Amino acid sequence: VHGDIYYPQIMLVKLLAFAALLTECLLVDPSYYRNTSEQARVEGYECDEHQITTQDGYILTVFRITGKKEAIPGASPIAKKKQPVLMQPGITCPSDIFILVGPNRSAAYYLSDQGYDVWVANSRGTRYSHGHINRTISDKEYWNFTFEQLGQYDLPAVIEYIVGMTGFPKVHYWSHSQGGTQMLAALVLDPDYYQTRLLSAVLLGPVVNFYHQKSLFIDFFRIFRVAYLAMQMGTYGLFQYNRFISMMLITIKQLFPKLTASIVATLTDKNTTSLDEHGEDLLLAHFPVGASAKAFDHLVQLSELPGFFRYRENYQDRIQYYNLSKIPNVPLAIFVGDGDLFSTPEDILPVQEELLRYR
Repeated sequence: VHGDIYYPQIMLVKLLAFAALLTECLLVDPSYYRNTSEQARVEGYECDEHQITTQDGYILTVFRITGKKEAIPGASPIAKKKQPVLMQPGITCPSDIFILVGPNRSAAYYLSDQGYDVWVANSRGTRYSHGHINRTISDKEYWNFTFEQLGQYDLPAVIEYIVGMTGFPKVHYWSHSQGGTQMLAALVLDPDYYQTRLLSAVLLGPVVNFYHQKSLFIDFFRIFRVAYLAMQMGTYGLFQYNRFISMMLITIKQLFPKLTASIVATLTDKNTTSLDEHGEDLLLAHFPVGASAKAFDHLVQLSELPGFFRYRENYQDRIQYYNLSKIPNVPLAIFVGDGDLFSTPEDILPVQEELLRYR
């Protein structure tokens, strides 16, 4: 009798709570969902989109920020020749992360204000770069890549396109997290090419050695073999972008801001003060945007053993280390934050010392 009386009321309360949450989700500011070029134009910068096809058939979207609209009276900022800089985000991150905190603070805008021709890339498999000449994201083979293929195919395709469009023979490179990882792998595998195409490379928090990472997120993937098991069960792309899920995350964050900050501090970065509330909402509106399960499995492998090595299809395979002595003598700067749980000083400082020995 007790259950008969209260069960319908309990269900009604649950339904009303869900309806309230759903209503809040639908009220999320639609301006949060502008893409990179749309947001840049709103904030006063000229920006356009370019589609670039890699040698192995992936179609990448790259956004070009050429300067402020009023920078050159009577002419487009593109009319003034500027040194190009290529910006590359990390795993599951879109180009949007480089403009999230607006003018005067965002890296892409800062570089543009300093007089650079800014090209912001999106890796294969992410929201803006799902295209392929003969595959779809539903195909297993589409997701057959790690950061090595991003360095081997994506970077040269984008760099050659920029060289062709601008007439400059070399570019600067500016990256975050996996963006630096793929560049280091590329420098090892094709040093002669990058000697002729790179003016400099700035790598913020690259994952190289990963043995001392402190993220519970990676620990969870390692202990439970999440990425490996996902591939065994036929799921090859992880963390695909879903606007409704992002709206729910924004709503939950607004309802429980301290809880959200604690989760971020546990999973990725102890420093949760770099973004204001609006910036956090924008991040959740654009992140995550997809990555291959194989790429995550590569990170798990790197977290289990010291060193920077290639992906092993089978764990009994011989480890093939990236030979950092092959990296060409181009200006290279590596930075790491003491709050970063992925790229830690314990892992990065030995890499910096090793690179210095070869120069």
